[in-house]
Amino acid sequence: ESEHVARIIDVATQPDGTFCLVRQFLEGTDLVAYLRTRGRLSLQEASLLVLQAAEAVAETHGHGIILREMQPQHLFVTTRAGGSPILKIIDFGTSKLMRDVAGPGGGEMTATTVVGLSAYASPEVLRKAKTIDVRADVWSLGALLYFVLTGRPPFDGDMATLLLQITKEAPQPVTQLRPDLPREIDQVIGWSMAKDSEGRFANVHGFAHALRPFVTAEGQVLIDRIGAITHAAANKRKTGS
Repeated sequence: ESEHVARIIDVATQPDGTFCLVRQFLEGTDLVAYLRTRGRLSLQEASLLVLQAAEAVAETHGHGIILREMQPQHLFVTTRAGGSPILKIIDFGTSKLMRDVAGPGGGEMTATTVVGLSAYASPEVLRKAKTIDVRADVWSLGALLYFVLTGRPPFDGDMATLLLQITKEAPQPVTQLRPDLPREIDQVIGWSMAKDSEGRFANVHGFAHALRPFVTAEGQVLIDRIGAITHAAANKRKTGS
């Protein structure tokens, strides 16, 4: 139901067995093209866009689904009636259902397929760990925040280099590339992209709350909404309803 997810209007199967779907028509660009046009975003605008994605992710987690990997190409920026930007997730291709919603961080799942290798996939996803929980998506949100602030992914290189960097190395601090930004933003990204998931924010609300000092009133509303979604999902799991 999130306004930050592209709506699926209809699904069908063609006579030859091909599956198809009809999706909401959106005018705009994906996040890569958006940054190519706009350049690196201010901290307020970057935080607002990533929080919009985070709200959609929080609702997704509430339905027992983990995305596992969100690349900038999976996010589409269009505009509201008044002209302000609004972000929507348009690709859930790597998502998986949680196996056990009582796991750490809000749920576990079995990683049974290979996810595309990119700078936005967490170390445990690339290692094909036996269990992956919602903190894998916290990693992706942190990596996306890094991208919109710097205009480049947190890691880059061929497959072998990328795998080594993601599992062993820390990205270059954002403030080295953007001296105009406060050092606290390096802490937020560092906590969201910790190699060990135990060192990350426990859920999307923890990540969103850490951005509270950097956002406008609209961002504050998003953070509160993410908190409500997260707590409602936790209560649902406790009651088993």
